[in-house]
Amino acid sequence: MNKLRRHPPFGRLGCALALTLLAGTAQAERCALTAAEAHTVANDNGFRFSCVIYHEESNSTAPTDFRVFDDGSIGCSGSTPNELGPAWIYLNFFNRDSGLGKGWDIWNYDVTGLPHTRIGEGAPIRLITGLLGPNARYEIRVANLVLTNPYRKCTNAMTEAFK
Repeated sequence: MNKLRRHPPFGRLGCALALTLLAGTAQAERCALTAAEAHTVANDNGFRFSCVIYHEESNSTAPTDFRVFDDGSIGCSGSTPNELGPAWIYLNFFNRDSGLGKGWDIWNYDVTGLPHTRIGEGAPIRLITGLLGPNARYEIRVANLVLTNPYRKCTNAMTEAFK
């Protein structure tokens, strides 16, 4: 007795297509850059970088010093106001209304210097520090930037992402 196995008309094709799509998304490029290199290209192309200190007692904000450090990291340094009450630092790096170009996202980055919380994912980099007291010296740095894109290659990552 010879039984024919019947597959739905698109059964094999559908499985092959699903496997192809899954394989394509699993192999997204991850490209390591120094934050200083990325800052140089992004800054030339209209991206904004800001560090703001918020003082809770006076309910006021003020810009702080954004810096590019010798080790290739970028960040903020300074001291909190000489006033009673807590303060915190807000960092907003690689900010632009249209975001990164050609489907690139910020996959990961390292932060050193202060306890902090990351706000959101992808671009831009947004951080808020823990509360600081009066006259507190601070330095917070972002380094080891990693971009990702499932459809592009690392060779053009910096110019595509920050154009």
